[in-house]
Amino acid sequence: MTALVLLVLAACTSHLPPDQAASPALPVAQPALAPIPVDDLLIDAETCGAPSSAEVSHDDLLYDLSLLQLLMEQGYAGYEPLIGAGLHWDALFAAMRAGVEDLPEPVPVPRVQDWALRYLEVTHDNHLALWRITEKGW
Repeated sequence: MTALVLLVLAACTSHLPPDQAASPALPVAQPALAPIPVDDLLIDAETCGAPSSAEVSHDDLLYDLSLLQLLMEQGYAGYEPLIGAGLHWDALFAAMRAGVEDLPEPVPVPRVQDWALRYLEVTHDNHLALWRITEKGW
């Protein structure tokens, strides 16, 4: 498991197979999305509670961004309202993927959190957070 526990709405995730990691584009006019199969996102309690890694590779970070985009599209209540307010999620995630190149390899997890939150602050949503688990817990 990589260093990030992606979102409060999905505190624990496992990796999707690489061929399923990319998220389909979201048409702006689509009123609702079909739910994703949650079986692919479930892990056991022991793995969920294990401490996060201290650093993450660019490949793992790009993989996590694919999961984050999927989770935001399918499970973030503010996703569609923010589209209506003019936020272009696909462009945001494309910029995040491109920005990975500017980070050191491997990336310390606290830096990943700060970096990702700088991109996500456009949501102006204090309920949106990225978490990691340390030896002391959350």
